[in-house]
Amino acid sequence: MTRAVIACLALFMAMHVRAQLFPVHDTTAHGQVFFEGAYLVDANSVYNEMLAGLTGGGFLDRELRQRSSDALRPVNRLGQELVLRMGALIGDSLFHRPGLQAMITVTHQELFGVRFTPDAYDLAFFGNADYGERTADLGGSAYLQQRFQTLGLGLHWSGSGSWLQLEFVKGQQMAGADLEEATLFTAADGRSLDAMVRGTYQFSDTSGSQGLEAFHGAGIALSYQWLWRSDRARWNRGQTFRFRVDDIGVIWWNKRSRLVEKDSTYDYQGIQVDNIFDLGDVAIGSEAVQDTLGLRGEQRSFSTLVGYRVGVGYRVDLQGGWAAAMDLVQRALPGYVPLIALLADKRIGKALQVGLSGQYGGFGGLRLGFHLDLMVGRSFRLQLGTSNLLGPLSPRGRGTSGYLNTAVLF
Repeated sequence: MTRAVIACLALFMAMHVRAQLFPVHDTTAHGQVFFEGAYLVDANSVYNEMLAGLTGGGFLDRELRQRSSDALRPVNRLGQELVLRMGALIGDSLFHRPGLQAMITVTHQELFGVRFTPDAYDLAFFGNADYGERTADLGGSAYLQQRFQTLGLGLHWSGSGSWLQLEFVKGQQMAGADLEEATLFTAADGRSLDAMVRGTYQFSDTSGSQGLEAFHGAGIALSYQWLWRSDRARWNRGQTFRFRVDDIGVIWWNKRSRLVEKDSTYDYQGIQVDNIFDLGDVAIGSEAVQDTLGLRGEQRSFSTLVGYRVGVGYRVDLQGGWAAAMDLVQRALPGYVPLIALLADKRIGKALQVGLSGQYGGFGGLRLGFHLDLMVGRSFRLQLGTSNLLGPLSPRGRGTSGYLNTAVLF
């Protein structure tokens, strides 16, 4: 029972890049087929060794868990992004407008973000044995997990690189919690618990398949990019301003989803057994615990925002093949804070461009990255890189990321 209460209070904590490159910009109205893959996992306190153990399902020894506990901050952040996108630009003068092209994309996205207090981590991974005569504070913790696919139809202006796209969203799975206030007091002998919870917990339909074919929600979203380019000036070879929104929209989850809204206090004084031979009748399983704490909630449909992203950027092309850029990005996920990135790159010959980046924010802290852009002939382009070069080099590092973008022009 103690473990069940802790698990419910500790954020319902089942821990179960930048990707702004599509399509490859070309000032002429070439058709193209493009593919993009981006993966990121990052944290501002938890080490990679802990993240690897959680995702791999292996045994997490106490020393490993304690190292991340010792590194916790007042507010801890953790997140993951997986984006797979493929699409095409078709035509060169849609609606008799030169340079206007049809744009079609298909995506698969898995997003996860969490913020949590040090007490939430310690309760989840060490239990409440060390909390005798102490109150654990879990307030302000939240998480959101979304898996969804999109089909997008839109327009692309090849001369400027601007585009607009309407997306139809298939909701595969979601789960989220937001604990506005939550505390747990444990008596010295561990026989009594006092808890207070004010928050919400929601999750999509768990009946049937949860795989890629699952269709538990439907929605609509909008993605948009506006680019403005200046002409060459005395001190530069041109400047570019960009504003971009990805997947801003809503998913309506079906009527078999569940919503739990709690504003309650609990006083648990243990279990009294009058007859030892009746233990089978008083054994408490997960079903009884959920009923007792009111965690089954209401079965109903509800809507959630897609974990959208908004970004602005500025780039200046300098003499000698050098260029510099700055991006500011925010994503609608718990634990994500505004990310600022500075980039510098150098063109080597006509086909290759390489560069370094530095960024701060998102789910993590200060990160150093690398990227390259390679043109093979006139029809194939490859862009790849990482926003976190140093993170994967040590088990005590934090985060890993990478992206790949290819395009075939025709």
